[in-house]
Amino acid sequence: MIEPAHKKILYCVLNWGLGHATRSIPVIRALQAKGYEVEIASDGGPLTFLRKTFPDCQSHALQGYNITYPTSSVFLNAISQLRNMFRAVSTERRQIAALVTQHKYSAIISDNRYGCYHPSIPSILITHQLRNLAQTSLMSKPGEWLVNGYLRHFDEIWIPDTPDRMLSGKLTDVSMKKVRFIGHLSDQVYSPMEKQNDIAAILSGPEPQRTKLEEEILPQLANYPGKCVLVQGLITHDPPRQEGNVTIYPYLDRPAINMLLNSSEVILCRTGYSSLMDLLQVGAKAILIPTPGQPEQIYLGERMQEYEQFVVQKQGGVDVVEGIEHLKNQVFMHEPEQHTEILEIALRSLKRTNQY
Repeated sequence: MIEPAHKKILYCVLNWGLGHATRSIPVIRALQAKGYEVEIASDGGPLTFLRKTFPDCQSHALQGYNITYPTSSVFLNAISQLRNMFRAVSTERRQIAALVTQHKYSAIISDNRYGCYHPSIPSILITHQLRNLAQTSLMSKPGEWLVNGYLRHFDEIWIPDTPDRMLSGKLTDVSMKKVRFIGHLSDQVYSPMEKQNDIAAILSGPEPQRTKLEEEILPQLANYPGKCVLVQGLITHDPPRQEGNVTIYPYLDRPAINMLLNSSEVILCRTGYSSLMDLLQVGAKAILIPTPGQPEQIYLGERMQEYEQFVVQKQGGVDVVEGIEHLKNQVFMHEPEQHTEILEIALRSLKRTNQY
């Protein structure tokens, strides 16, 4: 049994937009409620975000992956990222080894950082990406071999989805004994209220695609005859500004995002996995724009077309007015999701992982 006098978890988060950081919030809070001391390790925006969200948690800076999506070509993007990924994983393995020696952790939980494990303590990977969705076997097989090689270092794989794979679909369609579903992870709360904004665009994800989408939609928002909000997804100290009918925020904290999701007629955002979990939790109508060159988001966009609350458009062909008009006519009943029980079961497994 892992029951030291002082239980301590190292929680590591990938810097790939803020999605991996935001979905970590309910897990970290649940760990703290169980009496664990949680230390955070990440880099860039997610590290800054988590330090603000959990100011009492000690934190550590890790080597960044520096992932970008410069082209719409899946193949070229993958090739360009491999060297950065190999280097980052190798570096973070050394960093984790040093941190474990120094801080004597009870376990490690890693959200999509493949080098954040240690053979002497239970190591858990949180991921929804167990299959490579490249269109050809020439591209998909090497990626799957690479990922499977990393997965073998972890004692358990926790998937933020329900056992029926309602959201992840074929992304998690694999047979592995150490896979555990922990439910959708969102700290957002459904709160019926009067709508204050016609549309709120919440941007996220790696550059340069984040900027390209902003440049495409901002003129459309400025010309829309209604109240619009744009959240750029940039963690800065710059104040909000007003451009015509558009209120522009460089960054909003999670309570403010929660207010925006509940008080806006329509949301515009990426088909990032964490963003979708938030939208499903609050029942928000949304225009979804998959990131070009990112097969997972393209696949999730295809799946989300089955939901009445979403309309999916392609970057480069975004039509804000058309999306809003379509969603205005959609009526659906929303019931907030409750998956705390299966997350609780997973957290209890931390006491048993040394029996593998």
